Formats: sequence, structure tokens, C-alpha cells
Amino acid sequence: MSIALRSAVFGLAVTLPQAGFACAQLSQNVWMCARGTPWETATWDQFGDGATILMQDFIFDFNEDFPGQESADDLTTLEEQYTFFAAFQKDNYDDHTLLPQVIRVDTLETDHASAYRVVQRSTSLWDGHKYLETAIIAQVGTHRILLNFEGPDDMPLSVMDAETENVLSFLRDTCADPVSCAEDYEWPPTAPLKEE
Repeated sequence: MSIALRSAVFGLAVTLPQAGFACAQLSQNVWMCARGTPWETATWDQFGDGATILMQDFIFDFNEDFPGQESADDLTTLEEQYTFFAAFQKDNYDDHTLLPQVIRVDTLETDHASAYRVVQRSTSLWDGHKYLETAIIAQVGTHRILLNFEGPDDMPLSVMDAETENVLSFLRDTCADPVSCAEDYEWPPTAPLKEE
């Protein structure tokens, strides 16, 4: 996704306090509770009203207020909602040969979320480099959020799949972790990735 397109899609998020908690508020209604994982100490890159999370080879964007949301109602499926988003994305590509090439589409379920996932190869509109991308529309409680993961073009699909599934499993509709949501929680943890 190009920088301009990413700004259009993900720049609408409300800035929320997240840097001090392992249970980070991604949007108004969705938290990512990742205490004890590499995602807990990932780098938050703030821009305007939004943020991107950088973790190892991953660039992770998220937004609850995403294009196509206004076209949906309570009966709209996750797949239908992704179709609205894909149409928006297509409208932002002058050269349709650069549109993401879909590799696989599937659905996922966790204890706290359901999701429609699209894995694809993409080309940056900014500089032409290719990368692996996964776009997910997830329902967490009664709320929906768009998650977008980017990795290097040569990243194995199994690595992308595993990390997107990990993040999906961290999503909650409340600040749910009793440790990292406590008022006396100290961040960063002293040894979040301690090997035993």
C-alpha cells in the first residue's frame, strides 16, 4: 500500500494512549493484549492522528474507521465489507496492473474475534517495491476493525499467517489483561522475551 493510500486508509484513527501498556488500545473499541510476546515491546510509529506498529519484519496498521465501513450495516458480512474496501483500494490505483495480486482468502475464528483474511502480493505506489501483505477485517465483540500487515516480498507465507493469527488472538473489546491494564503496571516489562 502506498504512503498516500495508507494515510487515506489509516490516518483517520483517533490517537489513543497505548505506548505504556501491553494491552494496547488500537482504536476506540479494540485492544490488543499481547503481554509476554514480541508484540508487547514493538515500536509504535505515530503519524498525525494514527500509528503504525513495527515489529521485526512486520509493518502493522489498523483502523476502526476504514473505507467501506459507511456502506455496511448489521447484516453485512465481513466478506462483503472487504469487497467495499477493495473497491476503494482499486479506485486509488491509476495503474490497475499494480493492484494487489490475491494469493489466498480465508476466514479465522478466535475466542474473541472472527475475521476475513486476504493474503496478497502488492507493489508500492510510492517506490515500486514489492511486498507481502495481509488485509483483515475483524469483528471484535460488536465492533469491526481493518488490520493491515506488510512484510518483505520473500517472507514465507507461513510466517505471515502465523503472526496475523497471533495478533488476531490478542484482540479484545476491553482492556482485558489484569496485569497490563492495572494502574500500577510498569512498562516496559523487565524481560518480556526472557528465554528459560
